[in-house]
Amino acid sequence: MMNRGSTALTYLPTTTAAVIAPAISYDRANSLYGVLSEPAATNSLLQSNTIDSASWTKVTLTVTANDAVAPDGTTTADKLEDASAAAFGSLDQAVAIAADTTTRVLSVYFKKDLTAAHYSRIRMRYSGSATKAASIVVSVATGVISANSETTNLVSSQSESVGDYWRFSIVSTNDGANTALQAWFDPAFNTDGTGTGAVATTGVVHIWGVQIETGTVATSPIPTYAATATRAADLNTVLTSAMPFGVAGTGIIHFRARQASATGVPAMALFGIGTNAGDYTFVDSVGGTGGYRWTSFPFGGQIFSPAS
Repeated sequence: MMNRGSTALTYLPTTTAAVIAPAISYDRANSLYGVLSEPAATNSLLQSNTIDSASWTKVTLTVTANDAVAPDGTTTADKLEDASAAAFGSLDQAVAIAADTTTRVLSVYFKKDLTAAHYSRIRMRYSGSATKAASIVVSVATGVISANSETTNLVSSQSESVGDYWRFSIVSTNDGANTALQAWFDPAFNTDGTGTGAVATTGVVHIWGVQIETGTVATSPIPTYAATATRAADLNTVLTSAMPFGVAGTGIIHFRARQASATGVPAMALFGIGTNAGDYTFVDSVGGTGGYRWTSFPFGGQIFSPAS
């Protein structure tokens, strides 16, 4: 099978013709959202799925490569084991950043372990000027974010159930002076879920898909190897003339935006009856329930849903 991107995806059978389809997004209960349309994004970390590589610094930690099936169906999730009761086990990677006030999001997949009694810490640590950090304490048994152990630069955090994994994300903002950012993990931080670590804690976590990108929302995983990687913005196009009764009239689009518009509410770009890219019209939330919004469009042209 041949698919887009640098990682082999789950097998999709074909017969006499290729199967070409847009990415589909699902919610936490595995209910269908619809076509996934995302902005361009760059994963600043190296070896995002190869934690045993030299790009990652390990302290009192054993890494077993390719130990479990990952969210994409490949056996590429690595096991992190902190077996020492005398020292904290940690994993980290530092990336160079500008001395800016940019907001970034760190995301990671941890495999669910319903029997786990320990909590893990996920941390964004800034350095180069005045060291600052934002971190969360999470449970791989329940997916609960139980504490924020460092809140200096913390903006928000999120836990999402993705099949056999939890996807945790943490958002923080640089202070305008620091020039390095570490993605930092303590697999066995404590057993009480507080913001205070307990050195005697031991435990195992399976990890996959580590990512740092700009923005406030973690986008789809962008695998990296020896260099950073960028995913181009999605641009979905639909000819309204191909729709039933698409010659004239008005249609309705239901959509769910993960990013906010300049006005702070969900937005989607629509291209109506014009013929130029400059004819985009950004439409703010019009109505809808359950996180979905709707807006109308005229038949006779095209609809574009760029991720922006």
